[in-house]
Amino acid sequence: MTFLGTVHRKRAAPSGPTTLFYDEFTDADGTPLDQHTPNIDVIGGGWTRYGSHLEIDGNKCRADTGFTTNAGVADVQSADIIITARLRHDATSNYRRGIAIRTQNSSSFLFFGFVSTNLTLRSDSSQYFNEAYNPGNGTWYDFKIECNGNNIKGFVDDIQECDETVSEYATITTHGVLLARRDVYIDDIRITTLT
Repeated sequence: MTFLGTVHRKRAAPSGPTTLFYDEFTDADGTPLDQHTPNIDVIGGGWTRYGSHLEIDGNKCRADTGFTTNAGVADVQSADIIITARLRHDATSNYRRGIAIRTQNSSSFLFFGFVSTNLTLRSDSSQYFNEAYNPGNGTWYDFKIECNGNNIKGFVDDIQECDETVSEYATITTHGVLLARRDVYIDDIRITTLT
């Protein structure tokens, strides 16, 4: 007796983005960001602070003083990434509050976030996108940034806000948070590969 049948092969699970860095900011209040251990850090370098005023507060990241630029970044050894994070806006100010993208140092970086009542994508020397947004005090916003070569897309609450060509700092591999006020919190930052 001969049996004829179909041979079924298992398909590999589809690959998706790989998490390179993730932080829920769970630590004691007052812990400086660069002394805090993130949840996932594939490269292993942890946080680097530019400015001395980023700390853990209520299991979130915030600036512990106002009116200065404070960035906390992690080197993920890739310029082409997706960053997601939650940002709570508590007061309108003319200072930057949001995500640091491809950050070389405290004065050379790209930034996506709020300045005053506007949503902006800018570098230290150029502005690529700037629109009125009027963020609400005490409101959490879900940010997402996709960096792919010179193309940067920015999303807030799953709505695409910008799609810009930016050649500045295109090969820099450090990304993170940029806060210049104490009345802003960042939580649940995740940096992944594009695919």
